Amino acid sequence: LNDSKKFFNRWQGKYNGRLKVKFSFAGLPACTDSLIINLIKLAKEYGVGIHAHAAEGQEPTNQVRKRFNKGEISALNYLGALGPATQLAHVIWVDDEEIKLLAQTGTSVIHCPYTNCKVTDGISPMYKMQKAEVNITIGCDGGASSSNYDVLLEARLGSMLQKVSSMDEKTFNAPSVYDMLTINGARALNLEDEIGRIKEGHKADMIVLEYPTSKILSEDVFINNFI
Repeated sequence: LNDSKKFFNRWQGKYNGRLKVKFSFAGLPACTDSLIINLIKLAKEYGVGIHAHAAEGQEPTNQVRKRFNKGEISALNYLGALGPATQLAHVIWVDDEEIKLLAQTGTSVIHCPYTNCKVTDGISPMYKMQKAEVNITIGCDGGASSSNYDVLLEARLGSMLQKVSSMDEKTFNAPSVYDMLTINGARALNLEDEIGRIKEGHKADMIVLEYPTSKILSEDVFINNFI
C-alpha cells in the first residue's frame, strides 16, 4: 500500500496531466481480502479508480468460488470493489447474475481476446454483457500474453468471436465496437467529458490512418471495414 501511494504521488498528473494513475491489484485469487479493501479505501481517498483482472482463468475462478462460496464478480462486489470507477480486464467465467451486477454497479469491462485465445483462458460472454448494457472497451493485456499492442486487431478478433459465440451477426457490430474503442474507453477511465469523441471542447486524442495502406477497402462502408 505504501508503494502504491508513492507511485501515485510521483506520477499522477505528470506530463501536462496526461498520466492518470489508478490503484490496481493482480486479481482476487492472488490477494487477501484486506489488501483489496484497503486499496479501495485508498482509491476513494485519492479520488481515482480501481483496475484489476477478474474471472480470467477457469481454475483461479473456481478457487475464488471455494474461498467465498460465490463467483469472482460476486465476491468483488461483496468486498466493495465494483462501481463506475472500476475497470475489470477479461471477465470470462461469469454467470448471468454476475453480468447483471456489472451492469447495475456501472463497472467497466475490458475485452482482451488475443490473450484469452493464446493462453486458452476461454471466450468471454461479452455479447451477453453488451445486451445487459455493461460498458465494454477493448484492451491488449500484455505483449507477452497477446503478442501485440494493436487495439484494432483486438477489436476485430473480439467482434468475430462474439458473433460466433452468440450466432448473431448483429452482435458486436462495427459501430458498437467503434464505440468500445473510443467513448466507452473514455468512460471506463472516467474521462468521457474530455476524450472519446471528436467534439468541440474535447481533447484531440486521435489517430490518423493512411488510406488505402491501412487495408480499409471502401470509403462507403468505412466503419465496417475499419473493424
